[in-house]
Amino acid sequence: MATLRHLCMFHKLKCVDIVTEMSIVLDDDALRDLVMSWPRLETMKLISNSDAGDPLRQQTRATLRGLVHIVQYCPSLGSLGIHVDTSESDILVGPATPLLPDAPHCNSRIQRVSFSRSLLLGDPAMIGAFLLAIFPNLTHIALGWSEYDELEEWEPVCDAMQALRMESQKEDELSTTPTDA
Repeated sequence: MATLRHLCMFHKLKCVDIVTEMSIVLDDDALRDLVMSWPRLETMKLISNSDAGDPLRQQTRATLRGLVHIVQYCPSLGSLGIHVDTSESDILVGPATPLLPDAPHCNSRIQRVSFSRSLLLGDPAMIGAFLLAIFPNLTHIALGWSEYDELEEWEPVCDAMQALRMESQKEDELSTTPTDA
């Protein structure tokens, strides 16, 4: 984070594209500090290709909750690539969570997110509901930037988001259907 902190002075940045073999270690607070400094950001890629000795994959300390900071402070963001820790998905959605479901911040521009080599560790339905709340037009979760880089491990999350969209559409249709008196 110390190296990235130097970029905070550039408040007019529109693109941060860092893909490195070194480890990028960010927690939610560090991520918040970065994005608060970049309100005009349109593209953000903070991807580490380092395994750092982990035979599976390196896991970041930035969580899915940290994505809320990105949505809140970077309203023009249209492209996102970041590692996320999904292990605490059980605390994302529910009455005790002030972020959802009536979160005032969402980003309708983002349709595709690259979570790179992030492991899917939590409940796919909870993660899908959370992502759909903050990225209502999200349709793809990818490994990289090519349209063919779908992240198969994340298919259950995409399936959950699709099911939630279909349910929402059914509810909308029922609420707009005229009733016979």
